[in-house]
Amino acid sequence: MEVVIVSNGSGKPSSRSENSASLPAEQKEASDLILILVKEILEKNRGAMSIETDAKSLKTLLTLKFPLERRNVVYYAPITL
Repeated sequence: MEVVIVSNGSGKPSSRSENSASLPAEQKEASDLILILVKEILEKNRGAMSIETDAKSLKTLLTLKFPLERRNVVYYAPITL
C-alpha cells in the first residue's frame, strides 16, 4: 500500500532552518509530535518513507509505503486530545 502526500509550497522560497526558527513554540511542538507518530506507525507496520522536493516549483512529495501482507495485528489504543 502506498500513501502519497503532495504539498504545493507557500509560494515563497525559504530555507529549512529559517522555517523552524520562526515557528511558534506550540506549532513546532505539534509538528514534532506528528513526526514522532509517523515514525512509530512506520516502524510498527514495517513501512518506508521517502521525500522528494522540487526547488523550482516548491513542491514536496512525501511517500509512505507499507507492505500488504501482515502477520502481526497492530492495535492502536484510542487517544483523546
